Amino acid sequence: MRIKKVFNSSVVLATGSDDAELILLGKGIGYGQRPGDIVPEGATDRFFVPVRNPVAKELLQLLDSIEPEYLHLAREIIVYAEQMLGTTCTSISTSRSPITCTSRSNGRTPACRW
Repeated sequence: MRIKKVFNSSVVLATGSDDAELILLGKGIGYGQRPGDIVPEGATDRFFVPVRNPVAKELLQLLDSIEPEYLHLAREIIVYAEQMLGTTCTSISTSRSPITCTSRSNGRTPACRW
């Protein structure tokens, strides 16, 4: 990653390998740095990626409103269902078939859909 702008000694705007912008936080990450410098490896404590897709923004807001315990419980239910049905959850969408499963043994989609 390369630094695009230094906000202060702990916050920089950088670009990744795909030229996407990221806000990076880390103790001293911007100290003595200039635009174009490479971000030192391990200097980042946290990073933020801007979300431009309105559907993704809505999904992130929805996830933020859900208690983490419920998300952990949902994951446990999915793992248990995968084990019991011998399938792997491959995607979750907002379409009419919210979860698609793929059989572990032959790669075909099983008859059941959740």
